[in-house]
Amino acid sequence: MQLLAPVTIAIGAALMMASSAFAAPQPVAVAATSVPALKDATIYRSGTGCSQCPNSDCNQCTLGTSTTLSASLGARSLVQSIIGFQLPYDGSLVKTCTIQIPAFSKPNTVPVTITINNAEHKDWSDATINGANAPAVWSQVTSVTIPAYANAGPIDISTACRNAQRGSFSVYFSSPGTEYSFWSKESGNPAILTFTPYV
Repeated sequence: MQLLAPVTIAIGAALMMASSAFAAPQPVAVAATSVPALKDATIYRSGTGCSQCPNSDCNQCTLGTSTTLSASLGARSLVQSIIGFQLPYDGSLVKTCTIQIPAFSKPNTVPVTITINNAEHKDWSDATINGANAPAVWSQVTSVTIPAYANAGPIDISTACRNAQRGSFSVYFSSPGTEYSFWSKESGNPAILTFTPYV
């Protein structure tokens, strides 16, 4: 019996090593990455006149250098904001993605609904974008309601990020009615995109 003890111990150790070799691999932790907005602008689309715009045409207003972004819906006007980002890789590699917009530039005394849509894959510039040349509004990504006197938290826009072409994509911010406005990158407070890739 004493002679068998070392053999038994050796066999047990070998079995433990073998079982550990076939154990399920541990998940790899992937750190999230964040990037600021590359560009942003407010877009006017209206059938009424705007005295501050070229030819008093609201659709020709260029507001990409403003320190705020706005969204609202009126009887004859639509105001939207567009924000563009550049991912370090193609959208097909994105697993999760959220956008954090800055604080509202003025308190909302009633709840406001933020609707986010994909934007057409089209190059645009802060300095020249307006209602006449802006990318088309595509499918809705999500819609969230923010309580009165509160700011928005991170909003999941994973489907928008996955539509990025060569890492580039834009999203529109709209409102079904009540106006809201928040700070733009020109204010020093850009929207932040946080994302993780598939491993």
